[in-house]
Amino acid sequence: MTTGLKAYAAKAPGKLVLLGEYVVLEGAPAWVTAVDRFVEAKVSPDLTAGTIHAVSDTERRVVLTWRAGRWQSDEPTWRLAAEALTTAFGEQAPGLVVDSSAFYLAGNHGRLEKAGFGSSAAVVVSILGLGLGAVDAESLLQTARQVHHAAQGGSGSGIDIAASVYGGTLRYSIEGGTPTCLPLPLPPDLRIFTVWTGQSASTPNLVGRVNEFKAADGRAFDACMAAMRADAQGGLTAAASGDTRGVIEAAAAYGRRMRELGERAGLPIVTAAVDDLADRVGKRGAVKPSGAGGGDVVLVFARADEAEA
Repeated sequence: MTTGLKAYAAKAPGKLVLLGEYVVLEGAPAWVTAVDRFVEAKVSPDLTAGTIHAVSDTERRVVLTWRAGRWQSDEPTWRLAAEALTTAFGEQAPGLVVDSSAFYLAGNHGRLEKAGFGSSAAVVVSILGLGLGAVDAESLLQTARQVHHAAQGGSGSGIDIAASVYGGTLRYSIEGGTPTCLPLPLPPDLRIFTVWTGQSASTPNLVGRVNEFKAADGRAFDACMAAMRADAQGGLTAAASGDTRGVIEAAAAYGRRMRELGERAGLPIVTAAVDDLADRVGKRGAVKPSGAGGGDVVLVFARADEAEA
């Protein structure tokens, strides 16, 4: 049993990608905001070392194994947490309660589904925040990205980790392998609604399929990325100048680009649920997926004077 430890906790928020999905992996800037759904990690003196009491769609205990100088799990879904536990605490890791239940919503078939708010990144950041203490945000971001890459084979931009570390609304890019985060708040009269499709999607699977498209038809892929980069940059420029209408137009255009990417890659990036929502919204706003698409959550961009409609 773990003894002599006081109970303490660390929280990390989830995220929504507003603009720049996929192209952020190619070095383009993206726009992301933290959301008020949190993963909480806390020490539990009642748990043995390397044990995680996980609270998500269900409650369960995951027992990790210390071997080859790190905590390891034979379950792929817990490799990130195991890597974070190793980095944060080493072999002396206490038992933890990790509560990510705020990231699960009722799905189309009545069971709870992970809703696409970046729970894996928030789990990593909360565990690292718990173990590393008062490190500066830049160091925490770098460490969390290293953990994420070590457990997922180097994939991912780290945009969800940045949102969990810094909070707020950010312009995020990777330049020469180094992430850059700058505040980029929403224009005052812009309203963004989040709609849950009821269907969970796997970001690594979708990104992997897009990478297959890139390898198979580099010219077509580059054309998609160039168009998406231009629309994302236009939206970020509009946001920086407080141009709400420009942001909405860019979001609508980016949603169309995501559809084109999905069609070329043979993926349902824009699903029937997004189409249905777009029909309901009409010309009053813009509708686009948040993140990799394929389900999860969808965003509606509108001006404040049109938001109620």
